[in-house]
Amino acid sequence: MIRAAGRQRQGDAVKTFVAAAVFATTLALVTAGPASAQIRVGDHYSLDVQAPNEAFQRGAVPWSKLIHHPGASYIAVHFAEFDLAPGNWLMVTDGEGNQSYEMSGRGKQQAGTFWAKHVKGDTVELTLVRTRPGPNRLHIDEYAAGFRDLDQYEAICGVDDKENAKCFEGSHPKEYEHARAVARLLINGSGLCTGWLASSDNYLMTNQHCVADNDAALNTDFEFMAEAPTCPSANCQLCWAGDVYSGGTLVSVDFALDYALIKIDSGDPASQYGHLTVDPRSPVVGEEIYIPQHPGGRAKEIAINSTDPNDAGGVCRVFTNDAPGCTSFLGSDVGYYADTEGGSSGSPVIARNGHRVIALHHCANCPNRGVPTSQIYPLVQQFIDPVPTSLLKINGEHPASDVVNISGPLKLTISTTSGGIPNDVEWYLAALVNGQVYWLTAGGFSTTPGTLAVLPPRHLADQCLLDIDLPSGLNVTFAFFLRDGGVIKGTDVLTAQS
Repeated sequence: MIRAAGRQRQGDAVKTFVAAAVFATTLALVTAGPASAQIRVGDHYSLDVQAPNEAFQRGAVPWSKLIHHPGASYIAVHFAEFDLAPGNWLMVTDGEGNQSYEMSGRGKQQAGTFWAKHVKGDTVELTLVRTRPGPNRLHIDEYAAGFRDLDQYEAICGVDDKENAKCFEGSHPKEYEHARAVARLLINGSGLCTGWLASSDNYLMTNQHCVADNDAALNTDFEFMAEAPTCPSANCQLCWAGDVYSGGTLVSVDFALDYALIKIDSGDPASQYGHLTVDPRSPVVGEEIYIPQHPGGRAKEIAINSTDPNDAGGVCRVFTNDAPGCTSFLGSDVGYYADTEGGSSGSPVIARNGHRVIALHHCANCPNRGVPTSQIYPLVQQFIDPVPTSLLKINGEHPASDVVNISGPLKLTISTTSGGIPNDVEWYLAALVNGQVYWLTAGGFSTTPGTLAVLPPRHLADQCLLDIDLPSGLNVTFAFFLRDGGVIKGTDVLTAQS
């Protein structure tokens, strides 16, 4: 599909030419149970605690509150009201100094009402530090305490072949490196899912049945690199603390496709853990895949190997593109026998060839199933994959008519933007002359489709592509476009008329 950059192009001849050019290069160059769910991992308990709104006194003992729930795996506190005067803040710790963070103003994203970032263990201590006069309103109306153990519905296809992420650091370094972008999600203090960074701008993808609205996005903790330290290390629910980013903004969601895209607002995790690339192509039956995930809310595990008889060669593979959809509104899912569990919802299904995400895992029952990213991509592209732009000029002009009248010398230039794409793409320039398509390649013009260059999109300003004399009475239509995998981007068309 052609995605035009800039103004709407006019004229059937130009549209037909661009479509023909793209089609020609594609032909020449392409060879071509029950739903997994957000699992509940804790109970909510009512509480009514308010910090006294006392006048500021220098040297006064700070107000503090200790919440202790014996046996809890974590505690998350809900503030019905949070509004501190400038210069004052609330310190939250685990009581031993191993975990701590501070909040001021109206708290998380200045929301005033929210679930605070969870603290692992059975104790949380709150301390109000006042350095200036002013009203301070703190009201805690409930907290969530995590269960120590949880029996979950499993979607294990035969033997459970998943292993701790660390097991693959040496044997599968690329798979392990890409799995760094996968996070454990604690939602509204008591629900667990998996999510993953889908762009360098900290957009994170998970399931709609995990994060359905902006309130849930705000009240989600995103925990990266929660991994057991060694391959044989014991694993358990919410074991092995990682780096927590608390709170996000929901930017795109769809019930039928069961996806949610969230902008993490509390830092820049993508700069630390990288991001995964969404592939808009359809999966190929039989291709190898792997699924980094937080099954049951445990530290990260990866499904790469498979003993299921449907997976040839002992590795996880795409089994079908026609698995029954998990919702009545969706056609077919991608099916696979890679092992998953409750809490794996929202995990990326990654093709081992290219390490791009081809499905969003969302339900189970062998074959386990994911929504093909080819259906999700058009709805989120503007956020995770901004389209590069290009602008052709002839002798410094590009009028609204897309036609430049010239006589004699013709200088064709290009200006481009990167669109944030870091990988190599194919650059093409085609010229339509008297019904014949010519391709400008590194070796000159050719009637066989070929690339002008293969490199990442970049910012160019009036880069010269061609400098010739155009014979009188000859019209030439130029088309420029980039090809990223199977997707055409950054197109522009301009005609020289003499």
